[in-house]
Amino acid sequence: MKYIILESRPDRLGSNITMYIAQLLFAHHYKYYIKYTRDTLKYNNSCFVNTLISVIDVYNSQFVEDPTVCMPFIKGDWAQQIGGVTQLIQSDHISAFQLLSRSNTVISEWDIPFDPLKSILIHLRLEDVSKLGEYDGRISSEYYRDAINNNGDITHKHSANFPNHQSPLAVSTIQTRINLLQEKYPEREIILITNPGSSCNLPYRIIRSPDESYDLFLLSKAEIIVLSRSTFALSSLYFGSHMEVHVPLIGFLVMFGLSTKFDKNNYVYF
Repeated sequence: MKYIILESRPDRLGSNITMYIAQLLFAHHYKYYIKYTRDTLKYNNSCFVNTLISVIDVYNSQFVEDPTVCMPFIKGDWAQQIGGVTQLIQSDHISAFQLLSRSNTVISEWDIPFDPLKSILIHLRLEDVSKLGEYDGRISSEYYRDAINNNGDITHKHSANFPNHQSPLAVSTIQTRINLLQEKYPEREIILITNPGSSCNLPYRIIRSPDESYDLFLLSKAEIIVLSRSTFALSSLYFGSHMEVHVPLIGFLVMFGLSTKFDKNNYVYF
């Protein structure tokens, strides 16, 4: 029987979660067993990675033969792998994962310091990219949407004329989105999720935690959420049952199938 080996990336939590799931979706498509060594997986102490391991164990339980033939994952850079899985399974990753996993609920002992029915969570992408400015995400979004929709070649593309990297949204952009949501949901509290030590010129309640898994847990429990331009914020969608999601489009998020012909969600893109 054929199998793949689950591998980590030398990146942060969001990038590793999304890549673990991409490998799971790849294996499920071909009906490959998934081997992993828990101790070598990055963020193996995170409740989110623990949840993914449980999903993989349930998936593996269907196989009765011994896995003997190792198969490679999609070759190439990050974009080729993520976009390649999208083209292979012909679905956005969030919908495909939620359909595959019997339970995507993350178990933890954390309390939720807000009422999901009475709040709107905004994730601010700061910290390591705080000095980068906002840019027009339509250029890379349209490029990768066309490539995915037409089964074109996908490779990582980023330059001064083709910006496609994680960065914070401008305060004015965030405020405009908040204004729209407050008009629609005037009774809900606006809550910002960001990292300790960050500065924010927005007059709303802020939750800061040194534990990124806790931040992600809160984002996954929200009913209404505004993502940042990051795979971290995107990761929360796999583990939640959000009622309304606002996504700032950029090329590296389109690669997951968002806004393409394979998108099975009703997200609001801006």
